[in-house]
Amino acid sequence: MTQRALGCSDYALSLGGFEPLIWVLRGIILSLADNSNAAACFSKAMEIRSADDWLTPMRIGLHLLREKKWQSSAEHLHAAAEISKSNDYLWERLGYANEALSLTNSAVEAYRAALQINSTNARAEAGLRRLCNTPFFTRIFRRILG
Repeated sequence: MTQRALGCSDYALSLGGFEPLIWVLRGIILSLADNSNAAACFSKAMEIRSADDWLTPMRIGLHLLREKKWQSSAEHLHAAAEISKSNDYLWERLGYANEALSLTNSAVEAYRAALQINSTNARAEAGLRRLCNTPFFTRIFRRILG
């Protein structure tokens, strides 16, 4: 199935489709196949996107979040949130990635930004509560055990 998907993305690229989305999708296909070239596709997508394109880093960041590649996910989500500053979903997801990296202050800031934009964001509220009410060593213990 992966080979067929790669064939489709090869075809799209051969037609001169140099849109960031094609590179994002190719990177996702390679990432799902555990291929190390996925990062190069994501980099290419980021390189050719327009300066105000927040969807490209968001798509990459959300995929990497599902893959539990926290550091790369946080970097891409941060890039997207900096462009689309009023998107509470991006800030909440960035908070989650930072929380997974044990970057408590950054996670709290991101969750608070999400709640400032949308005070009814339940996931951001739960994340903030989790960070503020759970002792540090308990969070570390949970992270180690997965």
